[in-house]
Amino acid sequence: MRESGVLLVSERSGAGTGFVGGMFTAHPFVPDLRVLCAVVWWVDPSFRADGLRLLDEFVSIGRAEADQIIFALQSSRLTGAHALERRGFQERERVYVWES
Repeated sequence: MRESGVLLVSERSGAGTGFVGGMFTAHPFVPDLRVLCAVVWWVDPSFRADGLRLLDEFVSIGRAEADQIIFALQSSRLTGAHALERRGFQERERVYVWES
């Protein structure tokens, strides 16, 4: 079992096409739950299929090694929401950000 996190990278002909990374942590309110929390997720729009493969591998690792998997998505990038929902994820929270 991985101790701290996961970083998956996709590439074609030596050039990066995407990555997803996350860390394992205890749930803040239920410390006995192990959570895989996605921290970074980026895919070159020309290689969306690579992004789906990264997502599938990340989710597979999370299902095997964590009790819960959490992804946060930018509201301007909701195409990722459909991919997550097809894999059994449910929207649970919304985040509001103030920037100066």
